[in-house]
Amino acid sequence: MGTKQKYTYNDLAIAIGFPDNWAKGEKLRDRIFYSLKITYTQYYKVGHAALLLIRKETGDIEYFDYGRYIAPSKKGRVRSKETDPKLSIPVKAEFDTEGNLNNLFEIMHYLASIADDTHGHGRTYFSVCKNINFDAGKEYINSLIDKGPIKYVTYGISGMNCSSFVTKTLINSV
Repeated sequence: MGTKQKYTYNDLAIAIGFPDNWAKGEKLRDRIFYSLKITYTQYYKVGHAALLLIRKETGDIEYFDYGRYIAPSKKGRVRSKETDPKLSIPVKAEFDTEGNLNNLFEIMHYLASIADDTHGHGRTYFSVCKNINFDAGKEYINSLIDKGPIKYVTYGISGMNCSSFVTKTLINSV
């Protein structure tokens, strides 16, 4: 049996919600409702979720999300700076002597400046999650990237959506 890697839990994550995003429905019922004029559009206000992982030791920040970006029908993919270089975050996290994040506004302001790349237009909600492990989260994310396109599901456990991606990554980071 292999040994479990020992992690320290000093890093941060910022879970982000963009509630004003619209996405096109891909289910047969969406097309039927639209063709019967039950709905006036095939787009739904579903929002979007994303995640920043912050390595406290270096201040490095990485952006991740999951969605139906350049993926086969009914599938999605995880995006990172490696898969989509425009998602690179040049801002470094800064901490005070007690380890508190000092430049949260600067980080979120930068994120707003690349809204076309993150699909994070409109209102933004976020939560700073302390005591996570950057490497554990990144390992989980890389395992998803290595799988290639993953089944997209609105609800359920048989696939993934942006919010379940964030949730599962946080769980795997603690």
